[in-house]
Amino acid sequence: GELAWPEFAREFYNVLSIVSLKFDLSSPECATLVSDVWMLKFWLTIALPVLFVVPFAIVFAGYVGYIRLALPRGLPFMAWLTTPRLVESIRRSYIQLVSFIYLPLTAMALSYFQCERARDGSYVLVASPSRRCYDSRWWQYFAAALIFGLFYGCGIPAALWSLLTLTRKRAVAAGTPLELWELKYSFLVSRMHRAYYRFDVSILLRKASVVLAMTVFQSAQTKAYVAVLFLVVSLLQVIRFMPYRMLHHNVTEAACLASCTGILWAGTFGKSDIQRNGIIIALAANVAAIFVGNVVDMVWLYRTRAAAAAEFAVHEEKTRSIAAIDRERTVDDASVFGSSVALMSIDDDRQRSASVIETYVVLPAQDHSTESFVVPQPQQHVLGSFGQQHTIMYATPPSSDAPGTASELFTAQY
Repeated sequence: GELAWPEFAREFYNVLSIVSLKFDLSSPECATLVSDVWMLKFWLTIALPVLFVVPFAIVFAGYVGYIRLALPRGLPFMAWLTTPRLVESIRRSYIQLVSFIYLPLTAMALSYFQCERARDGSYVLVASPSRRCYDSRWWQYFAAALIFGLFYGCGIPAALWSLLTLTRKRAVAAGTPLELWELKYSFLVSRMHRAYYRFDVSILLRKASVVLAMTVFQSAQTKAYVAVLFLVVSLLQVIRFMPYRMLHHNVTEAACLASCTGILWAGTFGKSDIQRNGIIIALAANVAAIFVGNVVDMVWLYRTRAAAAAEFAVHEEKTRSIAAIDRERTVDDASVFGSSVALMSIDDDRQRSASVIETYVVLPAQDHSTESFVVPQPQQHVLGSFGQQHTIMYATPPSSDAPGTASELFTAQY
């Protein structure tokens, strides 16, 4: 049986079921001629992890096929999206998808064992009262339902635990910064403190415990009390460890768990004013916690992005300034500090001839403790056709090759 919920609570739950992930809305009986519709839904839900591989395989095959056609023909394609990156993206997306459908998968797998006593004394499935429990037909699929129930209920959390643990150990052993590992699995660990990077596994186990309470016990009161116990344990876990990085995430999680516990606990009082008032208060608290938590999260996200954009702009401006200074220093260091200035007198006949000018490049000395300079050997440059008489002014004598300060200007005539 079910708890005696007030009418407004039932309507509220019906509205919530519209936005929740509920496979009953698919109604496969409208498109099939199968007589046992519930078993069809059961097997379609159980096969979802396999069915979800199909679209990923189509995307992968299509992209790889396009690249093989695009490369020889010069067609445009995303060069950064290599095959290994695509495989890694598909793997992360698949893990996220399986984590998202964990609750309906586990609930459907365990619903095969959720039976209740009918009026005639026999046992029937709660999800499909037309199917009897414990008869030959029920035992026919018992082993398969048990395997899938254990595989999804325990296997997915265990696989997620192993994935996070092993990949993190490999990253640490390889010397990879934890920031890069957290970026790779951000959909699982970005909200948590580093010490609690596997907290998502606890969330999955919390969901499984509630489903297990609904399956194992037959009395509605017992189901509710056991579920309340599991929710209280989860609430104490959040309060004790505060696993989320942001305080408002911890507060929202604790408020939602407390209000859900209050709703379920109030439902056990039977039809009374205490039940009605308790459910109203707990529902209002739950809706307020979700609404306020999301608003605070959006404001925090907006401010964080704005601060990051401002910091990036400041960093970019500093980078430009440093680059400009470096360019100026490079020009100063590479410029001809003691370059000759030729004061050329062209004769009246303007005869054209080649002129050789010696140029001296003055560079900073190795010892930066003094303002000294090193004058390298002169370099000869033919500047072209000038007059026969040339006057060249030097900053350092041609014979000087020792470190020293820039000396007096002197002239040399050719």
